[in-house]
Amino acid sequence: MSAPRFQKAIVNGAGTKVILTYSETLSSTTASTDDFTVTVDGSEVSISSVAVSGSTVELTLSSQVDHATPVKVSYTDPTGSND
Repeated sequence: MSAPRFQKAIVNGAGTKVILTYSETLSSTTASTDDFTVTVDGSEVSISSVAVSGSTVELTLSSQVDHATPVKVSYTDPTGSND
């Protein structure tokens, strides 16, 4: 089984969520906020919640970001496997 491939990421118009889209349906297991890091202009932005639905992951941010500013998202698989 191959791992889902990342396709795109957007920040919603309100600047409160980062929405990640993948090539296939993801595991229904809810990811932890500790599995992701969001960085804007070199500063880490706290994530208040993570929701997985179908092929998308929605990261709700603790503070608003400018949706036009580049955002970096990092993910660490806590299990180390392609699940």
